Amino acid sequence: MKILDRYIIRNILGTFLFITISLLLLSVVIDISQRMHRLENNQGSIKEALIFYYPFWSIWLANTFSPITVFLSVIFLTSKLTKNSEITAILSSGISFKRLAIPYLISAFIIGIVALLINYYFLPIANKKKMNFIINIY
Repeated sequence: MKILDRYIIRNILGTFLFITISLLLLSVVIDISQRMHRLENNQGSIKEALIFYYPFWSIWLANTFSPITVFLSVIFLTSKLTKNSEITAILSSGISFKRLAIPYLISAFIIGIVALLINYYFLPIANKKKMNFIINIY
C-alpha cells in the first residue's frame, strides 16, 4: 500500500470517527434534556441513565448515523484535498481517478464491515441492556 493510500484512508477514518462522536455527544445531550423530567418522575437518575442506557443507545445511533457520516467524511476530505491542491498534484503526477478512488473504496469497505459486525453482534446485546433499563425505570 502506498503512502498516499494510507494518508487518504487514515484521514477518511479519522474524519468519520470525529463526526460520529460529535453527533453522538450532541444527540445524547439533547436526549438527556428531553428525558430529564421523565427520569426524575420515575425515581431514576441521570447518572444511571448515562451508565445503563446511553452507551447502548449510542451503539444503535452510531450505526444509524454511519451512512451520512461516511458521506460527510468523504466530502470533507475531498474538499480539503482540493483546497490544498493535492488532487491537482496527484493527477499531474500520472495517477488516474480510478487509482485515486481505491483508498476511498477500501475505507468504505472497512466501515461497512465494522457496521455489519456492530449490527449483527453488538446491537442485539445492547438492545437487551437498553430495554432492561427502560422496563425498570419507566
